[in-house]
Amino acid sequence: MKKFLNVILVAALLCPGLQSFAQNDIRQRNSGTVVADVLAEMPAQNASVLESNMKDLAAFAPESIRLLGEMLVPAGKGDNSRVEYALSAVAAFASADADSRTAVLDGLKAAAAAQADEYNRAFIESQIRLLGVSVPARTIPSPSPMKASRVIRAMKSSVRSCRVQALARAESYADDAFFSKLISAKRHPEADADILYWLGERKAASCMDFIIDGLDGEYAEDAAMAAAKIGGHEAAVALCALLEGEKASVAESALRYFNGSFTDELAEVAAKASPEALGRMLSIASSRHITSMSSFAFESGNYACLAGMVTAEDAPRLASLLDSASEKDVEALSAAYIKSISYMEDACPVVMDAIAGAKNPSRFYRALASTGKDEAVDFLAARYRAGEASALDAAASMSGKKVQQLLLEGAATDSRYVPRYVELLTGESSNEVLLCRRLIEVVPLAATAEQKEAVISAMSGVALPDMLAAVERFMDDAEVSHSAALAAKSIMARGDVVIDASQLQRAAAKAKVILLAHGEADDKYAVNEIDNILASHKVYPKSELTEEEKALGFEMLYDGGNLDKWIGDKDGYRSMNGVINVTAHWGLSSGNLYTAKEYRDFIYRFEFVFLEPGVNNGVGIRTPVGVDAAFDGMCECQILDHDDPIYKGLNDYQVHGSAYGIIPAKRVVHRPVGEWNEEEIEVRGMHVKVTLNGEVILDGDLSEACQGHNVAPDGTGFNPYMTDHRNHPGMFNEKGHISFCGHGSGLQFRNVRILEL
Repeated sequence: MKKFLNVILVAALLCPGLQSFAQNDIRQRNSGTVVADVLAEMPAQNASVLESNMKDLAAFAPESIRLLGEMLVPAGKGDNSRVEYALSAVAAFASADADSRTAVLDGLKAAAAAQADEYNRAFIESQIRLLGVSVPARTIPSPSPMKASRVIRAMKSSVRSCRVQALARAESYADDAFFSKLISAKRHPEADADILYWLGERKAASCMDFIIDGLDGEYAEDAAMAAAKIGGHEAAVALCALLEGEKASVAESALRYFNGSFTDELAEVAAKASPEALGRMLSIASSRHITSMSSFAFESGNYACLAGMVTAEDAPRLASLLDSASEKDVEALSAAYIKSISYMEDACPVVMDAIAGAKNPSRFYRALASTGKDEAVDFLAARYRAGEASALDAAASMSGKKVQQLLLEGAATDSRYVPRYVELLTGESSNEVLLCRRLIEVVPLAATAEQKEAVISAMSGVALPDMLAAVERFMDDAEVSHSAALAAKSIMARGDVVIDASQLQRAAAKAKVILLAHGEADDKYAVNEIDNILASHKVYPKSELTEEEKALGFEMLYDGGNLDKWIGDKDGYRSMNGVINVTAHWGLSSGNLYTAKEYRDFIYRFEFVFLEPGVNNGVGIRTPVGVDAAFDGMCECQILDHDDPIYKGLNDYQVHGSAYGIIPAKRVVHRPVGEWNEEEIEVRGMHVKVTLNGEVILDGDLSEACQGHNVAPDGTGFNPYMTDHRNHPGMFNEKGHISFCGHGSGLQFRNVRILEL
């Protein structure tokens, strides 16, 4: 944003108080919180903070700008300075940033239209003009003699509220003539503070002599702020002159908010300033990004505030100083060098060259990391693996998968890197399963209570059974047992992932003991919440064959216990709480679950429930292991929530119950999500019959459906005899496994049984 910083310096001549605001991350925030954060931490200490906060405000425009406009209050009813500074600074930012200009302008227009106060509206319109949009100047009516005299008489009152209210009433008609009468009239001694504040709010430049005289009086602070709000050469000279005396702190504070440029005035006093005063001046220059003052910092060796004054052109000089500096100056020079290269398009080669020629190359590692380039990560990783710990310290400020891996390596020998590793994981991983695995990986590396707390905090947001087991381990650690118990409660409370009852009960019992022993009010609420979770946790009773099924010779393949009669993906299909819970390993698996035994002809019965809309699965028939049952098995009978809008364009041979691609099933309306369905699939030779909830939805011969051509006669991939025009080479399999074909989570099975025919 080099262009923006240059424009800020020019625009400062036209708009008040180009101040900066605290750096914030706009993720997961709204315009209200951004505005509050920006206003709460002014003034800023350097130009980078200015850039960051103006980006934040602009990113939430026009709403953020409209909200700022609403905060402007009439004189006497509050202090507008922070809001005015924010509006003027963001307008200056937008004037240099084409991407944000329109949104900021729209916000200013909305703020002006909604503003009832004439002076505040005039101020907002001045910012609109800064963005190149013409707005007619407003004429403020002159006061009647009677009205003016009432206000001036009120200034004699010893009651401050009377004085303030009178000044507030005058805001709609005050002009230079009224200002003159106000400051020349007799008044209560304490009225000067109110008048000085009010004159500053009204930008009463005609009263500058009165205000400057006030710098020597009891209300010097009010006078200084009034001078800063009005700005101009006289105000700048007067305030800069105070930087050397006993009122230096008052002047310094006011100059940080100064309306306009005071570069020349500051440079004049800096040339003959004492070291103490020069330090204050450099601090001000840094906060205002007055680059011309950098020469005073370089020449005096006062590098503490240099970062706010440098440009890209200063990088070579800074590199030389940084390489040869004493240890006490390394931190400040490093910060200045990093700021200097931040104005470059691609600083990575510049820093690499500096490292190559440096006596102290490690002093440039932080700067190299600040470029954010992959080659910087690779270089720092190589230096770390060669034994330079400082390289990893620098790389830790970066982001990305490479940095995560490097931090994990570092954490294996130095646990200090654990919190940063966890921070990167939680900030960058959108997949809970991957996050879960990596957090479990780092558990044994956390050595101190602080490091363990960082891991536990991240775990509390990952509602997976494996995460609950990992948190449970921390509940045995006295240092962090309470945090672990609360994290376990958070995981159990999420409810969007099924957790095995035995695991849940074990973790809940441990957590309750810890929370009750801790004994605070919130702990008791947490225990009550855990009890409610346990009470609502659903566990299904063991399934049993009916008497009729026993007589016919049915075999129970899954009764709610183990999966001993099954092979395949037992991670993606887990037996929990009396059902087979299809987790698809929560997004990382699409494996299948197969009967351990192969079958020819059979009647296969099971129950299923959709836990969420859009679920997709299937039953593979006479299929080998590890193939696509729809093509390399005899067929796949669809299990699909075809009513969900995501399947709007579904082919008829893909609806629930269909022999996929071969014979369409009758399309039925499913029972609602959360209700169990009963299904039976009967296979005799090439004949397949599917019954859902007592209704036959498919009944046909596969070989007849394709006229015996399961593959294209001409050997191509286009089969004109098949409904989906594809080859199904496994259709004539005489035997094979029965499978549940995984395509995602959100599904459960129970009471699975089979009768061989």
